[in-house]
Amino acid sequence: MTKKEITKLDKKFREVINERDNGICQYCGGSGNNVHHIVGRRNRSLRWFTENSLLLCPGCHTFRTDSFHQNPLTTMKWFEEKYPERYQAINERKNKILKQTYEDVLEELNESS
Repeated sequence: MTKKEITKLDKKFREVINERDNGICQYCGGSGNNVHHIVGRRNRSLRWFTENSLLLCPGCHTFRTDSFHQNPLTTMKWFEEKYPERYQAINERKNKILKQTYEDVLEELNESS
């Protein structure tokens, strides 16, 4: 995939997650605008997998003491308890090696929206 295609997919992914979560931080209920990946974006089979993400406000994402980046063990446990089906889907997919093309990912994102 080219860098331009990756950028387009990232933008589409953010739009899909924002729409799915109605612009609301899924942790505190405030206004959300940061997409957080439960398993980091380096895992290519999960980078654009919508089950692997949440919309968060900047505080819950990065800045607060109990944020997803400051306290990942606690927030992962919270995610597992609040979204057990999504947590299971992530675990089923995370160790698979997927050869995804730009078109494959775009189609999957379009189906999610």
